[in-house]
Amino acid sequence: HEIDMRSALVWRSKSIASTVTHVPASPGIYVLGKSELFEGLELKRTYVYVGKTLNMRRRLQEHTHLTELHPDLAEYMRRERGSITVWYTTDVLAESVDALERALIRHLEPRFNRIKYAKGKRQ
Repeated sequence: HEIDMRSALVWRSKSIASTVTHVPASPGIYVLGKSELFEGLELKRTYVYVGKTLNMRRRLQEHTHLTELHPDLAEYMRRERGSITVWYTTDVLAESVDALERALIRHLEPRFNRIKYAKGKRQ
């Protein structure tokens, strides 16, 4: 399935620590990373992981440094735990989730995704 980029998705962001109670238990796509701020102004945003899930709340709870199975991501989560942000959307159609995840990995090039995509092909 191809993604219709003309229809804008609504992305929300939260501190990863607040996702336990403030994120819906709905399917969707999420991105982990952090923003560098100066006087409240975002200077730089770094994305480190893109994922999809059937239950956003449960999956984000699994992304703690104590339960994360990916060793490098677990170390990052431990080291940066106070400054990690999750951007997520639950507005994506179920049949578009895989294509959106691949497109985000290809464009954002997050360092902790094990599967990389280039020109629509798996590497």
